[in-house]
Amino acid sequence: MSLPPFNEKSRFSVGVTWRDGLHEGITELLPFSYAGIIQIRFQGVLSVLLNGQDTPNGITKHTFVAGKKQVDADIDNEPGTLQIIEGAGIINHKRRMNAMHPVNEQCFRYFAEIVRTLKATTHHERVLSLIVDRIVRTFNCQTCAIALIDPKSEYLRIDQCYNLSLTFCNSFRRRIATSSIGQLLWTGKPIVIPDSTRDPALADEIALEHPFGSCICLQIAVDQQTLGYLHVDCAEPGALGLADVELLHLFADIAGIAVIKSSLHDENIRLDRVDRETGLEKYPPFLEKLRAAMERAEEFSENFAVLILDVDNFKDTVNTYGYDVSHQLLKELGGSVQLLLRPVDAAARYGFDEFILLLANTGLEGGQDFAEHLRLRIAEQEWTLRKIHTSVSIGLAAFPRNGNTIDTVLTTAKKALFEAQRRGRNQAFSYESEWYTRPVSLPDTAQS
Repeated sequence: MSLPPFNEKSRFSVGVTWRDGLHEGITELLPFSYAGIIQIRFQGVLSVLLNGQDTPNGITKHTFVAGKKQVDADIDNEPGTLQIIEGAGIINHKRRMNAMHPVNEQCFRYFAEIVRTLKATTHHERVLSLIVDRIVRTFNCQTCAIALIDPKSEYLRIDQCYNLSLTFCNSFRRRIATSSIGQLLWTGKPIVIPDSTRDPALADEIALEHPFGSCICLQIAVDQQTLGYLHVDCAEPGALGLADVELLHLFADIAGIAVIKSSLHDENIRLDRVDRETGLEKYPPFLEKLRAAMERAEEFSENFAVLILDVDNFKDTVNTYGYDVSHQLLKELGGSVQLLLRPVDAAARYGFDEFILLLANTGLEGGQDFAEHLRLRIAEQEWTLRKIHTSVSIGLAAFPRNGNTIDTVLTTAKKALFEAQRRGRNQAFSYESEWYTRPVSLPDTAQS
């Protein structure tokens, strides 16, 4: 990682003053121990010595305005002392792998903050937004963006960014199989442009909304699955280089983990179709089957029946036997319901103590027979090890006799359940007529 540049008032013969004001008169500046590369940028340097040798391999010199010189000293895995000499003053920069520069302490805090957020959320957007913000703070970059592959279109889209307009982000569509970005995504080889003027064609190709002086693009991937790429650029040439790739790779890797964690969470929710307390389906997947039944019935002039079942006096059962026994009762009732269903039928948990059933290709009379058989079966059995006796109230509606849409069928079934409870519970009730065209007057309250 690059150490921060000196300000215009830096004078080595007196000491070192960093832009953030954290250092003054310091004689040892040490890089982050994991980096393996020391990159130190100074202004006003007259000569550079490594172990007494002038301009060793890896040191390059660049001339800047007012005749000043900057020296980028890239000393890879070489121990020793780097001496920066100006006039009579000498400043020694010694490499010690057990030390940490305060700038890198800040990076450590950034990573700790990102990891804590990653642990606490399943929404990758929160993590990626934090990653972009911390990259901008660390590298003082002009633009930072995370572009992800849209699995539906196979195009890249910008998920999180800094200094890109909403118009640009909304219109951004980049194919993943073309040009240098495609090569990055397929091979994982980083794109590093220390100076855009040296390769203007490549710079123009990968630029986003603004031209840049230096840029790095890195693949975002997990388990060889390419997810997108990280784009970081600065306005100044030389601000980003090979020494920054390793640190940015860490940001990119965490971004990939966040995206995978989010997608796995969404997939688990989609696949977790079973209510664990009853063993029945959850209502959302049941509703999908109900919609499919409606489409099939309309296309082939079929019918179907919907039953809503409510366990009578379930709150009394909870108060008498406790939650564990009550939940066991629900599970046994759910299992009993499933035993009576055909493969084309469906059952789901509808409320705290309510079940909903779909009987495919079944008319009102067939539904009535099923509801009465189910009601008697439940009332006659003993449930759980506590040998509980219970009963159910059932409301029934059939398509198309009691409703011509899913909403009207469900509303009819709920009205019928209300009437079954009003009549004293342990009842199965259905409307013979098309009540949704001729409203039925019902009492305002049910018996307790």
